[in-house]
Amino acid sequence: MGKISRRHKRFVEMYFKLNMNATRAYMAIYSTKNFNSAASSASALLKTPKVEAYIQERLVDIQLGADQILSRLSEQGLGLDDRYVTSEGIDVDKLISDGKGHMVKSISITPGKFGDARKVEVYDAQAALIALGRHHKLFTDVSEQAVAVRVDGIQALLDTVYGAPDKDADDQSG
Repeated sequence: MGKISRRHKRFVEMYFKLNMNATRAYMAIYSTKNFNSAASSASALLKTPKVEAYIQERLVDIQLGADQILSRLSEQGLGLDDRYVTSEGIDVDKLISDGKGHMVKSISITPGKFGDARKVEVYDAQAALIALGRHHKLFTDVSEQAVAVRVDGIQALLDTVYGAPDKDADDQSG
């Protein structure tokens, strides 16, 4: 396989910088203004063998460690703060520019008569908190069971360890 072009390499780097948003990465590198055209071209570019191979190579370089995973879960558990919530919804551009694009679970765009409607879904804070709680072993499932156990020869063992009871003392106390 040949070498990846500089432009494709910049696309992949932007792709990772924008939390794997291929459309936005394509728009940034190729100066495309049309969202649908950029989405289509980005999708095709991601499927080219050289770009796929370079993405796989980069993924190995940027694998998250345990501390990074716990840090991201902690951020998700806290939810979005007021800086990112506007009267029009969630300010995704601000999230991404602040390096918090990982808080976004999905974005869907629905073309409409009066413009595109964008729906942004963020990760569930409660689910993140539960995952963190499990990691820190804060939750334990305890179950109680009544068990009857019969041990043959236990009296003989107790008599050996503690001495046999005095029969005369038992007769006098009763």
